[in-house]
Amino acid sequence: MSVTPVPLPVGDKIRDADVIARYRARYRRQDLAFGLFDKILGVFIHSRVSSDSGQPRRILLANAGHLGDTIISTGLLPVLKAAFPGVRLGFLAGSCSRPVLEDHPLLDHTHYLDHWYTSRSPATRSAKAYRYYRHSRPAMVRELRAAGYDAALDLHA
Repeated sequence: MSVTPVPLPVGDKIRDADVIARYRARYRRQDLAFGLFDKILGVFIHSRVSSDSGQPRRILLANAGHLGDTIISTGLLPVLKAAFPGVRLGFLAGSCSRPVLEDHPLLDHTHYLDHWYTSRSPATRSAKAYRYYRHSRPAMVRELRAAGYDAALDLHA
């Protein structure tokens, strides 16, 4: 099945409907593939909610983006606190986001992990990758498992 892109009109007026139609035509296969993948995973993986009410007690938010991405992501914190009264919120981000997340009144836990590729240390790339995969990442996985989050939201674009 071939997908023919919807041409945009020539001239200075482009309607929203034309842009949306072009977007849908371009990403239709990708959306179908990811939707199917999501359904298959849903059969095998069940979400673990630790409270009897079906409401999560601990939610982890993650954004590995830059400082501005983290700032925008914190707008979700009051929404989650209102939607799930009594929920404990954690946030996983790069260490560059520490000024925004440290002592945030709506966060109960903060976790910091810097990816080896974005690290600015003077070590070689191979040394940074080794340290990340051998030490930093496994330590963070243990830390997150120990925190016992019921749900996680990846907020990075």
